[in-house]
Amino acid sequence: MRSLLRLLRITSLSTTLLVVMLCMMSQAVLASDDEQVNIVISSNNKYQRLTATSIHFQLNDIDIPSAIISLDELEKTPHTKKTVYIAVGEPAIAAVKQSHPGAPLLRISNTPIKGDNYNSTQAHLVLEQTQCREVELIKILNDDWRSIAILSSVNSVEKAAELTRCAIRFNINLNVYAIREESDLARTLERAVKNNDGILSIADPLIYNRHTIKNILLTTYRSRRPIIGYSESFIDAGAIAGIFTSPDSAGERAAQIISDFIDNHWQFNSKLYYPTDFTIKTNPQVARSLEIDLPDVSDITYEILNTGEL
Repeated sequence: MRSLLRLLRITSLSTTLLVVMLCMMSQAVLASDDEQVNIVISSNNKYQRLTATSIHFQLNDIDIPSAIISLDELEKTPHTKKTVYIAVGEPAIAAVKQSHPGAPLLRISNTPIKGDNYNSTQAHLVLEQTQCREVELIKILNDDWRSIAILSSVNSVEKAAELTRCAIRFNINLNVYAIREESDLARTLERAVKNNDGILSIADPLIYNRHTIKNILLTTYRSRRPIIGYSESFIDAGAIAGIFTSPDSAGERAAQIISDFIDNHWQFNSKLYYPTDFTIKTNPQVARSLEIDLPDVSDITYEILNTGEL
């Protein structure tokens, strides 16, 4: 009798262990079947870090698991058929395309990448604000600025052309100065500031980069000409004002795109996405130095919102 009871206890324990193991295995299978979003950043600069963090928290708020990983961690990070990638910056975009060429991917950068192919599982969120918003900002900042210069290389010819078309609507004369190589920059910039009321900068890495920004700002400052920036860091460095997409706005937009992608049976609704929101920032210290009176940020924002420029 005692032996029979011992056998029953062993059998009961074995059954319990088996049930626990099956539950654990089921959970593991379910976990592997759940979507996972890997947010890959190109570098640890402030904007990319804040954008990735915003995406991460926005996705968590709608119960989509995500993780922020660096380029070094990309190859070591687990990948399944239900892994979705968000690549922030061109190096991250290139790395994900090379490591996981068939994986669903939302690319995020200032401008579209020339020659990139898009399909139902490959899309791009362009962070740069629309051209007409940038031109309208100039008009609102100072209605007396009639002649504005743009420095443009082969990387930004299309952007410069779109800005020129927008400028006609706002009665602004936009003069495009071609930069064929970096050695042309100083001479061409001197000519541009001499013959115009200000400079409208655009996200062109051949012209505006960590090697050139300081000299560009010094040249415009010495000539007492304002320069309109395209990012918050550019404005902080010495541009008089600018319109840009904040990390919070970028994160909210990216999370919504990914949520729609999953709800839409793992297909993007569009190949290219653009910001739905914008942020205005001014540099009062630079404005005072140049003796320029700027409107309040709230007034600028109100005017742009009420014209409906997209």
